[in-house]
Amino acid sequence: MGNLSFKTRERDLEDEFGRFGHITDIFIPQDESNRSRGFAFVTFEEERDAEDAIDRLDDRDFMDRRIKVNKARARPEMGRGGGGGGGFRGGGRGNTEVCRDYERGNCSRGSSCRFEHVGGGRSLSLSQ
Repeated sequence: MGNLSFKTRERDLEDEFGRFGHITDIFIPQDESNRSRGFAFVTFEEERDAEDAIDRLDDRDFMDRRIKVNKARARPEMGRGGGGGGGFRGGGRGNTEVCRDYERGNCSRGSSCRFEHVGGGRSLSLSQ
């Protein structure tokens, strides 16, 4: 999700998005001074719950901001740095696990990484 208030906490997202289903993870990226960057990732246990949240909350007011809620896209391979976007990740109970560091653009393990680097899983994105 994007365009979040910089005051948004994990608990705020859990309260708002948890009504659509079981959340397994919430990640709010922060800058060097530990301030929110204005977007987040929420992972639901079931993809259909994430899709329901998108349908009901995209382009709606949340904490005095109109948020953008959509399915996360895999980031293209681009070395270190970069950023932007955010989202929901639905599912997560497959045979392969997606590398969280790779999704964040921070995986430096390359081919030795034990997690999947292709596709980014079933994620929903909240764009800025």
